[in-house]
Amino acid sequence: MKNNVIFITALLLLWIAGSSWYYVCKVRNDCQAAALLTQEETQPESVTTDTLPTPLAEVQASPPPDYSVEFETGKSSCLLTDGDRSYLAQIKQYLSENPGKRIVVTGHADNTGSDEINQKLSAQRAKYLRQQLVDAGIENSSIQTAAKSYLEPVADNSTPEGRAKNRRVEIKIN
Repeated sequence: MKNNVIFITALLLLWIAGSSWYYVCKVRNDCQAAALLTQEETQPESVTTDTLPTPLAEVQASPPPDYSVEFETGKSSCLLTDGDRSYLAQIKQYLSENPGKRIVVTGHADNTGSDEINQKLSAQRAKYLRQQLVDAGIENSSIQTAAKSYLEPVADNSTPEGRAKNRRVEIKIN
């Protein structure tokens, strides 16, 4: 009986240790960070900081935030600003460091004009920005486009300012 209690206790401790490891390393993905902290703590004082491992935050950079490019009424192209081009460069850098990530480019329109025209216009806007991304050096196969017409406004279509905000292409990284 005593041997059974010891055996069950040992199994329970192994199960707790294994479950903890699985949660920390596989679910939260913190094993690499813990290993880096342990290495830094054991480094001698004479080691310079440029020989220490790169922190996990720098290794796995977060994607650039979602971005929106606005268009003029009835236009399916626009002049990209320096800010737009800088964003495209950030996306290219992020994708080169994170293969397998995809970009979703979604065209939108305001509610002026027919449904058919707005759908076509939002698709042309998405296609235009897709080409700008390809021209910036991003693989065509990693870009997906969609057209939402006027169905997902971000502002009130009853004002000129609101309609201007709704004539846009959104870029998101998945």
